[in-house]
Amino acid sequence: MMSTAAGLRTAAGLPPAPSGAVGAMGPAPLSLSQIPPGKITSTVYALLREERYDDVAALLAQELAVCLSSRPALSLQAWCLFKMQDWLGAAACYEQLAAQCPDVVSYRLAYAQAFYKAGQ
Repeated sequence: MMSTAAGLRTAAGLPPAPSGAVGAMGPAPLSLSQIPPGKITSTVYALLREERYDDVAALLAQELAVCLSSRPALSLQAWCLFKMQDWLGAAACYEQLAAQCPDVVSYRLAYAQAFYKAGQ
């Protein structure tokens, strides 16, 4: 398992991050357009293994800007926001998921849980 941002970029076939582009959890988030086709899922899950939820949330936000109703992207986005303790952001995602999939009880439960944690 790769544990460095440079290793992730190399595994995804990307050039090294520009110097100085370092945030709290490593290099600035990747752009989806920089990730070769067929490598997006593995890159996202590698970032999740490293608990780089902010980077994953940034990538998923790009995907959701193109495909607003992508259930997989929305579900991962909600989970990342929940892990980042962005309760209202997570609640907004889970609300959309509950509307898309009214038979999935776990989305409604996560929606209520996020609102509870937000103090709403």
